Amino acid sequence: LVQMLFLIPLLLMMFFGPANRHTANDNTSGVAAVLELMARIPEEKRATAAFILFDNEEKGLLGSKAYAKAHPAVKESGFVVNLDCVGDGGHILLISSEKAREAAPYTAMTEGMKAATGRELHIFPMETSAGSSDHKSFETSSVIYACNVKKGIGFYCDKIHTSKDTVCDQGNLDFIADGLSSFVSKL
Repeated sequence: LVQMLFLIPLLLMMFFGPANRHTANDNTSGVAAVLELMARIPEEKRATAAFILFDNEEKGLLGSKAYAKAHPAVKESGFVVNLDCVGDGGHILLISSEKAREAAPYTAMTEGMKAATGRELHIFPMETSAGSSDHKSFETSSVIYACNVKKGIGFYCDKIHTSKDTVCDQGNLDFIADGLSSFVSKL
């Protein structure tokens, strides 16, 4: 009970308190990675992909849920790749739903990501992975995170929602943009 008395105000501060000015990883890094990706896609292939930046993920995926509701075809069968917290950590996680793994673009995406160099890529099914972000609003979705790893703990993202969220590693952005631009070029 005592723990709950401390936890509830902390959660309320996170949702309704002052905005955190320190968001280099969560989620300035995702926006920066999308911009890097857009710049690397060959001009003749730019019309093969759409780039959407959602807002209010922290408040219950409000932006992605609204988009999914307005675009049911994308919600049900669009191949969505979400970039969230990709700036801090040398291990890049690619986590995909079963429906995404069965979709035609999945092989090109994983091949593109595997060909990128400079970071360690880990591919997991969504069914056995933890993590919540805008990809949850779409059935055929993947999410990319950057994580640290520690023996006994596994993969983790730290510093988010704190004043220490000040790291956005350009190497991570390069790795992701290289892998995904290769993917888009194959579409």
